Amino acid sequence: MPDGVSRSQLLASVEAAFRSLPDRYLGAERDFDSTVHLRLGDVGHTWEIRCGPQTARVRRGVTGRKPDVTISTDAATWLRRGLHPLVRLLRPEFGMLPHTFHRSLIAGQFWAMFHDRDRIDPEVGDLMVEEFRRIYASRGARYAFLSSARNIYLEAPFGRNGFYHRLAGLQPPALFIWGSHDPLIPAAFGPHVRQWLPNAEQAVLDCGHVPQVERSEECNRLLLEFFSRAEVTARMEPAAVGPGQAQAA
Repeated sequence: MPDGVSRSQLLASVEAAFRSLPDRYLGAERDFDSTVHLRLGDVGHTWEIRCGPQTARVRRGVTGRKPDVTISTDAATWLRRGLHPLVRLLRPEFGMLPHTFHRSLIAGQFWAMFHDRDRIDPEVGDLMVEEFRRIYASRGARYAFLSSARNIYLEAPFGRNGFYHRLAGLQPPALFIWGSHDPLIPAAFGPHVRQWLPNAEQAVLDCGHVPQVERSEECNRLLLEFFSRAEVTARMEPAAVGPGQAQAA
């Protein structure tokens, strides 16, 4: 730990450095690599942060010096959780107060989920936007929606109760279908799933966040093939995998 710098101050500075990177480094590319410079509080030194897919190395900006600190982290998680303190303070109960979102905002978020928008009927898109507005007018629906979004955002990726640690305990066969242009859950998370759940199957389709809509035929084919293999496995190993336990993600 550098002299005069607390652990919390160091972590906050590293997180700020991650958030300052250009948009093209939001975890969508596996060759995530950049060097940024920042000052830690009033220490008076410039520290170098070397960002990779798995680590951030912090060191003085002096040629030949070894890193003073090595912090292991999921780069994509750091980048996408910049509002963590604010989201933690904003309880979902506030969502029960009367409010709404402008239609253009809802439509923008909806269409952003798709890479090839020509595959979606515009009338269907309009219908989905209006349906969201209708449902969101309910106090209970607002509370449920905001609670779910908040829990997803605040969920820790690592640690004893972290997402990946729990994922490693998944017993049934699993299939992860990623969208190559998914802005919400990028295919760059695939290597993490492979590390923690090596037996899971993975596939990447040329689409956005909703492969079952944008690439329905390919998605259905993958699912049918997966369920067929899972059924064979269940017959061969009835004690390990029971009927109907196959899961697709």
